[in-house]
Amino acid sequence: MLPISTSNVACTAAVQQEIADQFRRKTGLLTSRQIQTLREVKKMAQQALAERLGVDAAVVRHWEKANIQSQDMDQILRNVLK
Repeated sequence: MLPISTSNVACTAAVQQEIADQFRRKTGLLTSRQIQTLREVKKMAQQALAERLGVDAAVVRHWEKANIQSQDMDQILRNVLK
């Protein structure tokens, strides 16, 4: 078994995020970077966005990483962030 290093974990996380974002682009969803950028342009903290959406702040953090939002939530995100 290979030892787990911080660089391996970071690399794996980056690959997972890229795969998720490719799927998002293909299906017309906001990418993780788009969610983060739109939120920052609105000068909203993750917590504030979470409160507007009625979700936990951890959910927003995960969308800005590799978790993929549903199509319904994507539409809500677009309405809140644009």
